[in-house]
Amino acid sequence: MRHGTVLPLPCTTGNVGWSMKLIIGAGFLGSSLAAGLAGKEKVRLVYRSAPPLRGLQNIEYMEGDLRELDWDAALKDIDTVYAMYGTIISYDGTDGIIRDLREGVMPMLTLITECKKRGIRRIIYPSSGGTVYGKTSVQSRESDPTLPASVYAAHKITLENYFQLFNMYDGMEIISLRITNPYGYLDTTNRKQGIIPIFIERIMKHEPIEVWGNGYNTRDYIYIDDVTRAMEAAAAYEGDERCFNIGTSSATSINAIIHLIEHYTGEKARVSYRPGRICDAVSSSVNIDLALRELEWKPAVTLSEGIEMLIARYRG
Repeated sequence: MRHGTVLPLPCTTGNVGWSMKLIIGAGFLGSSLAAGLAGKEKVRLVYRSAPPLRGLQNIEYMEGDLRELDWDAALKDIDTVYAMYGTIISYDGTDGIIRDLREGVMPMLTLITECKKRGIRRIIYPSSGGTVYGKTSVQSRESDPTLPASVYAAHKITLENYFQLFNMYDGMEIISLRITNPYGYLDTTNRKQGIIPIFIERIMKHEPIEVWGNGYNTRDYIYIDDVTRAMEAAAAYEGDERCFNIGTSSATSINAIIHLIEHYTGEKARVSYRPGRICDAVSSSVNIDLALRELEWKPAVTLSEGIEMLIARYRG
């Protein structure tokens, strides 16, 4: 199948004439969002490998990559774009910067430019609340300085800065959501996101787990359903803010997560501690007051509840 080929929308009723939401990227975040939107919106989902989420109503599938996408086909009838495209993970060092600019940053800027040409103003972008602020011991606010300690974090901030220019000069409405550490499980694809479901599976299989550092690093973990609700709230937002922290404002150590999983499963974890990495912040948590006030959004699932739900899903 050539890039840009559209697979027909499954038969639906009563939705003729709807504008569509475009989701670029069918990884965990993109697929979770598509599954959540499918019951209430018409969605076009662009994927790079095997098409996910078969059998859901209101999803049109399009194979392609941002570097060689048929933009007329991709952006036809679109009013909102969720730009979930990503090519990089967090790691120490500077290797891969040129490749990231070529394969990650430039394709995203091409997407924004093609949207601009067609008058598509509203774009939702998942940035990273867990990495862009760098090493900090306090809850980070959107107005705080950014201190990226990895190519991944620098990638996110680079795009945010370009988005600001598009918003300023071209009247675009690109909203960056600085999401902390999402976790969860997608039933329709058996995909997992984050260390929590991975640890649950390994502990329940009596397999060893690896931890970078001493396990006392803290993170702000947020359940995937709360993340997708935040994305929907951002798409409907009519105010002037263009950057929001999305998290729980609660920091939990990796060791504490392991203990919670042991508590709810009744199993003992086999933990192997490895040397820490520079790119891993000692503490990471965000202040979400702006999202609470402007988006009228707040997380609904506590960490304990999320872990219990994932364990129940794993047990079937």
